[in-house]
Amino acid sequence: MAAIAAGVLYGVVAQLVVRLKLLENLYGVMSFGYVFVLPAVLGFVTALNLDATRKLWATLGACLLTSALCLAIAFAVGWEGSICLIMAAPVYFTMSLLGGLAGYFARGRAQYTTGSRRLAVAALLSAPLLSAALESGLPSQAQTRLVTSSVRIAAPAALVWQHIARVPPITEPQSSLFFSMGFPRPIEATLSHEGVGGVRHARFERGLYFIETVTLWDPPRSIRFAIEPDPGQTPLTTLDEHVLVGGRYFDVLEGSYRIEAIESGAVLLHLISEHKINTHFNAYTALWSDYLMSEIQRNILLVIKQRAERAAPAAGGPPAGYRASSHPRLGRPPFRDSHGWGSPPRGPAPRDWRAACPSPRRLHPLARRSGCQTKKTCLPM
Repeated sequence: MAAIAAGVLYGVVAQLVVRLKLLENLYGVMSFGYVFVLPAVLGFVTALNLDATRKLWATLGACLLTSALCLAIAFAVGWEGSICLIMAAPVYFTMSLLGGLAGYFARGRAQYTTGSRRLAVAALLSAPLLSAALESGLPSQAQTRLVTSSVRIAAPAALVWQHIARVPPITEPQSSLFFSMGFPRPIEATLSHEGVGGVRHARFERGLYFIETVTLWDPPRSIRFAIEPDPGQTPLTTLDEHVLVGGRYFDVLEGSYRIEAIESGAVLLHLISEHKINTHFNAYTALWSDYLMSEIQRNILLVIKQRAERAAPAAGGPPAGYRASSHPRLGRPPFRDSHGWGSPPRGPAPRDWRAACPSPRRLHPLARRSGCQTKKTCLPM
């Protein structure tokens, strides 16, 4: 337990150092040193200071516990939000295990003197700080990402267009890992006027607000808009600084819808977004940013699909208000009318089915109940 306590103490102190106002320009939490190197050092130091008789699985378990406690403390004191912790957890635990594995073998194969052991531990403890300090002098490489989501909608393009230009308040259920972690759900989108230059106001939960200026207006095929977050409308407590839209590390630049006709009465709706990430580990950040945008887009597309298909006539079915007419001879609903709609007749067949349907070549299906062996049917002309 002493090794775990020492690792947790070091992790908390290291987190505290980068948050000092005096050193905020020298160190950063969103650095390779703190996201990757720090958990590896935590695992290595924890494993190195455990009793030599500890087995590998027990050593790695202690390393994971050290990292988990450090993350829990950061959340409890308000240093990090739940979204940041979930995004950091996979790499944090993985690097902690790798560091613990290295510490386990170093503990078993090397016999350090007291002086050399202290020197090695001191060098390791300073590694995250040195790495973060070096990174602060290096410009990060901003990367632009495109995320495309699509959904098939059984509705005509003109009807789908009505549901993307403006989005009335969303009451349909929305589900995503990010929403369960606290990321705001989309609520509605209004439009000042149609055409290029129109302004969409996209509102999310918890006060997240975007201004979207239309740059392409081509009904009913495509619409594109530039996106800018409105900091005046968005409370500072909505998202923490590391995942703030329009912040230093993440921003959404543009969005567009494209309607593709695929068959009669159905379309394929594409939602494309362009966002920017700006960290020293964009390869890992992109995994989460792409997933976040795809989940938001998936939920929006599903809402549009549900609304458009509810408003459209059912494929192959009668339009709203249709009532099947009676069979002209039997006085009951036919199997189908000239449009292919209707209900099969119920009840016993008439006794004189030939009188009801005298055409010998177009026999009513009810004739089969009277012993007729023909396979032809009697249909309304």
